[in-house]
This record gives sequence, structure tokens and C-alpha cells, in this order.
Amino acid sequence: MQSTVNIKASGRRLEEAKGINDIYVVPVNDVFVTKAWKEKLGPKSGVRFLANDKGAFTFVLGLLFDASPKLGGPRAKRYAFVVDSNKVTHVLVEASPPDIKETTADNVLSKL
Repeated sequence: MQSTVNIKASGRRLEEAKGINDIYVVPVNDVFVTKAWKEKLGPKSGVRFLANDKGAFTFVLGLLFDASPKLGGPRAKRYAFVVDSNKVTHVLVEASPPDIKETTADNVLSKL
């Protein structure tokens, strides 16, 4: 799973980077899938998960897309926010769902 690999890399980079307090993942999925994903990463990953089962949070951000034909319902675009002192300083969004270019750990860290 590309997402798991990218999040694991982000978690490892969290340990290396100074000034990063938290990494949050907000999947559009039920609590059971979210829990399984979190367990796959391991308890020491440093990554926090927020269940967004109906996609309401992601919808408000304008980052929800219809993945019904392949995944059975709406899903989140792949995105990353850089937040400094409670202010969003960078919004990185992938152009296409399978892409991982803008949201790599290295690219996100370059925005700090």
C-alpha cells in the first residue's frame, strides 16, 4: 500500500526533524479500517489518526472525490497541510489519486 509506505516514511522523518509536533492522518474510512491502518504502522510511528468515516471534514476542505466505481464511495485526495502556530502555511495536494509527489515526506519537510 503506497499510503502506508509514505506515512511510515513521514513517521521516521518526524523523529529526525526538529520542530514537528505531530503528524495526523485523516482517512475517509470507517473506524475499523482506520484502526487496522494505524496498527499496521505500529504504535511507535508517531502518527495520529482521526476517523472521518463519512468524509465531512474532507468535504469541507474541498478535498473529497468520488471513487465509487473503484472503491465504493467518496475518498480523500492525497494531501498534506503544514501548520505553524495554528496557521496553515502550505497546502500540498496530489493532482491524481495514485500520485505521491507533492505529499512525500521530503517535500513536506522542505516547506518547514
